[in-house]
Amino acid sequence: MTPPPSSSLAAATAAATLNDSDAPSEAKKIKEEVVVPSTSTSNDEEAANDAAATTPSEPAAPVVKPKGPAQQPKKAKRKWEGKDKAAGGGRGGAQPRNARDEEDDAIAAAGGPPRVKAERLPKKKTVVMLGFSGTGCKGMQIQKDKSLKTIEGILFEALVKAGAVSQDNADDSSKVSLARAARTDAGVHAAGNVVSLKMITAVPGIEDLTAHINTFLPDQVRMWGFVRVNSGFNARLACDSRVYEYLLPSHILLPPKPGSPVAKMLQSQAVAPSSSTSETNEQPYDPAEHPFWKENGTTGTWKEDAVKRKEWRVDQETLERARKAITQFEGTHNFHNYTVERSFNDRAAHRYMLKMEVREPVVFNGTEWISFRFHGQSFMLHQIRKMIGMVILTTRTHTPATLIPETFGPRMIHTPKAPALGLLLEQPIFETHNANVTKGDRFATATDPIDFEKFRETIDQFKVEQIYEALREEEEKTDTFAKWINALDNTDHVEDFGFLNIKGIIPPSAVRVSGKPRKNDDEDVVDKAALKSGELEG
Repeated sequence: MTPPPSSSLAAATAAATLNDSDAPSEAKKIKEEVVVPSTSTSNDEEAANDAAATTPSEPAAPVVKPKGPAQQPKKAKRKWEGKDKAAGGGRGGAQPRNARDEEDDAIAAAGGPPRVKAERLPKKKTVVMLGFSGTGCKGMQIQKDKSLKTIEGILFEALVKAGAVSQDNADDSSKVSLARAARTDAGVHAAGNVVSLKMITAVPGIEDLTAHINTFLPDQVRMWGFVRVNSGFNARLACDSRVYEYLLPSHILLPPKPGSPVAKMLQSQAVAPSSSTSETNEQPYDPAEHPFWKENGTTGTWKEDAVKRKEWRVDQETLERARKAITQFEGTHNFHNYTVERSFNDRAAHRYMLKMEVREPVVFNGTEWISFRFHGQSFMLHQIRKMIGMVILTTRTHTPATLIPETFGPRMIHTPKAPALGLLLEQPIFETHNANVTKGDRFATATDPIDFEKFRETIDQFKVEQIYEALREEEEKTDTFAKWINALDNTDHVEDFGFLNIKGIIPPSAVRVSGKPRKNDDEDVVDKAALKSGELEG
């Protein structure tokens, strides 16, 4: 007969020693407190059990649960636990397959030798300073569609070829946390911009990594240098402010061509001036009275006019009107009329502009150009192009600069955006970050400030050769600015420009209704997710 387990024997002998009156309750108590040990026993344990079965006079003491505080609840599973590792979930599980895995499979199927995996080189969180001409590119940010030419796409490919990004990460820029300080739009240029990523900064056999990477970049994209930053550095959020430049040919400030719808609207105001005219120092403006149109006439085509316009030189009075207009943007205002998908009640439409200026004109290849500079804490999509558009409209029509503060109010108007061709990101500014680096925080990884001035001579040369020259050549070929201003003057909805008047007010006829765009509006289809996150600007 198989001897009973030691636990059962212990319970039985303990119960036998009780008085008859106490047996039921005490036996029940012992039964509740006895813990049955594991049934797996060694040979020595089995021998001890046999001995206990033959000597019931010496019962074993029962094993009872320890009395004390309640047991702690089980720890919650970590997020990788319980996942099917074979399906690629959890730590240590199968990782998603990439292009290199497929290449390895193809080599194995062909009977070739396995590829030797490259040595893993350490990556460091780094800021790359670069400049570029945006002509022919679909903006700054790299796209999922690799056929689209972008600045980041060009840079990332060069980093891979140079060994600054490993082949294991070559198929996806997000693996190295690629991010930018300013996501510029298609066709926009930059003398200075910043990209942050986890980069291999010590490539074997390469002494000057910046020069090495530049050998894989086209002339329109140049890397100025790189510096180490902390692992949590975010290029967009760490940027304190941005400086943009907008270049335009001065002839865009000429008044509308007499006979065009916008010119007729202004002429009607001159014929029938209102009683409020005396409140200003200017009289209603008639474009036909401008010396340029008096001298050159109004019978030529826009193409013929464009040739004559390039010979015109701006006067100081016109420049001063432009300067007075642009300074109206300084300070914190609601710029809902200078972007897309933002209402007056949207807090994100409030932006702070530090300094606006208009520089003296310069002549290149027979055409006079003027530089407008915008220094702001941050900008929304199309904001600068719409701001410069408003400056152009008010300057060329003699509309008082007091109109611009009116555009910060709740009424929505159509503000045309100037061509992307003239827009240039001068540089992002990292004043707070650089101050912290200069203090020498012992916990900081960053040791050098993000400073474009170290490369100023090289940057200025690049601007002249790759940005300014390309911009002017593009305008010579396409007459982009002349076409744009001609389209505005000959709009089918002249009532939209009713705010161009001697009073500097927005009449009811010029107020737009939200959600009802015109057929000929110049607004582009935008990435609403990126727009909401605040990435799009310029």
